[in-house]
Amino acid sequence: MAKASVKKKPEAERVQLNRLRDDQYWDEAVVDAGGVTMTARVVPRFKTSALSGNEWRVSARTRIVTSASPYPLFEREYGSIAWALGLGAATDIYAQAHQVLGLRAATLSAFRGGYLLMTQKFSTFGEAAICAQAHIIRANEGWPGVTWHHLDDPQERSVCCQPGCKERPTVLYRMKHQRADRDGKLVPFEYDWQPRHRWFCGEHAHRGNQGLDDSDSNYEVVEGKRHNFSSVPRDRISEARTEVIEAGPDFGQDVADILRRGRKR
Repeated sequence: MAKASVKKKPEAERVQLNRLRDDQYWDEAVVDAGGVTMTARVVPRFKTSALSGNEWRVSARTRIVTSASPYPLFEREYGSIAWALGLGAATDIYAQAHQVLGLRAATLSAFRGGYLLMTQKFSTFGEAAICAQAHIIRANEGWPGVTWHHLDDPQERSVCCQPGCKERPTVLYRMKHQRADRDGKLVPFEYDWQPRHRWFCGEHAHRGNQGLDDSDSNYEVVEGKRHNFSSVPRDRISEARTEVIEAGPDFGQDVADILRRGRKR
């Protein structure tokens, strides 16, 4: 008598995070000295352009506030969280907020998606604020006396992959291709162990059409629903600046003048 065939239950898909290129792991840091607080946070924005396409980009804003005033003592935006906590901000803070650098007893804390990664105490506000990026890196590398908490899988899956976002994800994507070769041919993932998943909240589920790595065309929906441009909040949209140039005999000098004006802004 022939034995009945038993169908194997399909194995659950292994989900591994493929971090975005803008993901520098910590997306927020706070230095607190009682009545004075410095915060540095990643700020996502959706860049739109008819020429180069649409995509999510990030910057980082550093802000120092005091309990004595409703206005910030210092506020500036930088290209990345590394600059907002490192040398990029250090000279600006020293020049514009030097009066609070000597305040005694300050605590530095770093976060990812709202989860606390580390906390460390310093003798002065300046010691914690001026070298914040270096302090966080050393804690991540095992600095004595400082405990580092790396997010586990359930914690990582509980927040959106977009740097600077703390919302819960509503869609899980699988990447189709990992890169393009020299001839422009799309190259799929070769091995099962290669991370190829990303998950986003409703606000960040629409990824745009610029490039290959992080575009809607490179994602397959595993769970949830794909979103379109209408899901992007209006206050997050940043249209790329364009200038119309008429090509004349002094075309090269005209371009140089425009670039020079842009650097001065």
